[in-house]
Amino acid sequence: MTFSDESVRTLRQLQLLTPDATRAAQLRARCHARLARARTRTEPAPPEASFTRRVLAPAAVGCLCALYLASLLGNLLRLTRAF
Repeated sequence: MTFSDESVRTLRQLQLLTPDATRAAQLRARCHARLARARTRTEPAPPEASFTRRVLAPAAVGCLCALYLASLLGNLLRLTRAF
């Protein structure tokens, strides 16, 4: 992309902007304060797992797996006796 001479002359006429030091300091202070608040804010601890979740759910899944395996073995024995 090339600029024409007229575009370059127009761009050179634009005034360079420098940030206001006071405003920059205020903005920086606000950002630091917000970051500090975010660091100190802690998430609530997760609730302790209930008895149902810790014990009964895995036991139910285990029972279902055991029933499935027993059914699988029963079908396998029935098929081997057929031949």
